Amino acid sequence: MLGTLLLFFYKSAHLMHYPLFKYLKRLHPTFEKDIYRRQIYNHLYPQNTCAKNQPLDGRRDDELRSMMFQLTKLVKQFLLYEARNKNEVRSEQQFAEILRTRGLIKYIPSIIKKAKNIQAKRPEGDAMYLHDKYLIAEVEHNYIRSAGRQKDRDYQPITTGFHYHALAGRLRVYAAALSAEKTLPKSYDYPMLETLLNYLTTHDYAHIPIIDIYYRFCMLFRGKDIIKHYKRAYEILENRGKYFPHSELQYLYDLLLNFCNLQINKGYLDYNRQKFDIYQRTLPENIWNEGKYLLRDHFILAVRSALSIKDIVGAREIIDVYGKELHPEQKKSIVLLANVFLCLSERKYEEAENTLIDMRSPPSGFYYGLYYRWIATQIYYELSVKKGGDYLRRLNNEITKMDAYLRNAKISGRNKKLYLNYSNTLGRIYKMRFNRVNTPSMKRLENIKSDIKNPDKPLVSREWLLEKIKEVIAYWEKKR
Repeated sequence: MLGTLLLFFYKSAHLMHYPLFKYLKRLHPTFEKDIYRRQIYNHLYPQNTCAKNQPLDGRRDDELRSMMFQLTKLVKQFLLYEARNKNEVRSEQQFAEILRTRGLIKYIPSIIKKAKNIQAKRPEGDAMYLHDKYLIAEVEHNYIRSAGRQKDRDYQPITTGFHYHALAGRLRVYAAALSAEKTLPKSYDYPMLETLLNYLTTHDYAHIPIIDIYYRFCMLFRGKDIIKHYKRAYEILENRGKYFPHSELQYLYDLLLNFCNLQINKGYLDYNRQKFDIYQRTLPENIWNEGKYLLRDHFILAVRSALSIKDIVGAREIIDVYGKELHPEQKKSIVLLANVFLCLSERKYEEAENTLIDMRSPPSGFYYGLYYRWIATQIYYELSVKKGGDYLRRLNNEITKMDAYLRNAKISGRNKKLYLNYSNTLGRIYKMRFNRVNTPSMKRLENIKSDIKNPDKPLVSREWLLEKIKEVIAYWEKKR
C-alpha cells in the first residue's frame, strides 16, 4: 500500500509533502523511535542550521503543523480514492453515467459490456453484487433512453434487479439487528418485517442463496421452526460456499455461531457440537483469517467449542495447527490461555494453575480479562476441593474480583448477567460445599440445582456448575 500511496503523492501537486512522507515511511511500521517535532523539522529543513538545537518558534511550528495537516488530508484523499476503485463494476457504471450526462453515449455500450464481464467473475453472494447488477441494468436503460431507442426499453431487468437488491439488503440488516437484539439490551422496529417473512414463506428464493439464508436467520432469531431453518442455513453455507466472498462468509458464520451461543446459554447443549462442526469446516478455509493471521477470538472459541464436547484431541490439534497462524505479538499469551482451558478440561488443575501463572496477566481486551478471572475461579474451586488450605482463600478472592470486574464493566446487560449469574451461583455452591458450621438442607441444594437448570436464566458454564452442585449433593448425602 505504501508504494501505491507514494505513486499517488508523486502524481499529485503536493510534492512538497514527499520528504515528510518518506521520513515517516522509514520509521514504519513500529515507530519505535520517538518522533519529536523539532527532529522532524530539522530533517525537512537541514539548511536551517542556526536554529537546529533551538525549540521551534511560532513561525516554524506553524509551518510544520501546516505541512502535517496537508499530508493528513492527502492520505485521506488517497484512502477514499483506493476504496472507490476497489469496486471496478461500480467505477465503470459511474463512468458510463458521467459520459451519458456529457452526451458521449457512443462509448457507453463497450463500458457496459466491460462492467458485465467483471460482474460475471464476482461471487454472487457479495453484499454489493445485487446492487451493482441493478445499477448496470439502470445505466443500460438510461443509455437506451438517451439514444432514442424507445422500443428497446425494458423495465423488467431494473425492476427485478432492484427487488433482489432491496430484499437481500433489508433481510441482511434485519437479521443482524435481530441477532444483536438477543444479545444486547436493545429493541428495534422492523418496518414490513412480518409482510416480508409472510411473503417468503410462500415464495421460493432458493435460486438466490443470499436472500434465502438471511430469511432463515430472521426466522431463527425470532424462534420460528428452528430445526428446519437452521438445517437450511447450514446447507447453504456447506454447499454454496463459493457463492459467497470471504467477508460475507465470515459475517454469515458469525451469525450462525451467535445463534448457537444463544441456544447454549439457554441450556441446549447439543449446539456445542454444532459450534465445533462449524469451526472444523471454517478453520481450514481461512474464514477467520484477517490477512495472513488468524483472529485470536475465533482461535480461542474454536478450542473451547472442542472442549465443550470433551474432544481433547480436537482441541489439542487446533492449538498445535492453528496456534502458528496467530499474530506474532498475540501468539504466546493466546496459546497459553488456550492451554489453560485444555488443562482444565483434562482435570489437570495444578498444571492449569501453573500455566495461568506463566501468563502473568491476561491478554489485552476486556473479555480476555474476564476469561482470565473466570477460569481462575474454576481452577481454584477444584483445587480447594482437592487440597483445601490456602486455595479456599484464593477462591473466595477470585470470585470477589470477578464480581467487581463485571459490575464496573461497560458491556451489554445480557453478557453481564451471563457472568454475574455464574459468579453468584459459584459463590452459593462454594458456601454450601465448605460450610463448616451447619449441614445445608437438601432443599437448598436442590434449589441451586434447579436454578442452574433453568433455561430462562442467562448463565455461562452451566454444565460445569451443574456437575459441581451434583458433587456437593453427593458429598453431603455421604456425610449424612
